[in-house]
Amino acid sequence: MTDAEKLEWIAKASLEDLLRKWRFGPNEGFFTGEVGDAYSKRMFGMRDADNDAWVRASKAVGWEKS
Repeated sequence: MTDAEKLEWIAKASLEDLLRKWRFGPNEGFFTGEVGDAYSKRMFGMRDADNDAWVRASKAVGWEKS
């Protein structure tokens, strides 16, 4: 996947999708450089915009890979 494709995925991903990849990887270059900056900005921006949605998504994703 190219950086442009990764950025497009990030822009379209749901909060649950972002959290799932963050917690369970694999990294695949999503968490470094420009792509990593975009990833964290979007994910944490979504958290800051709606903490209740963040809590629901976090509980839905959990901490064990399913």
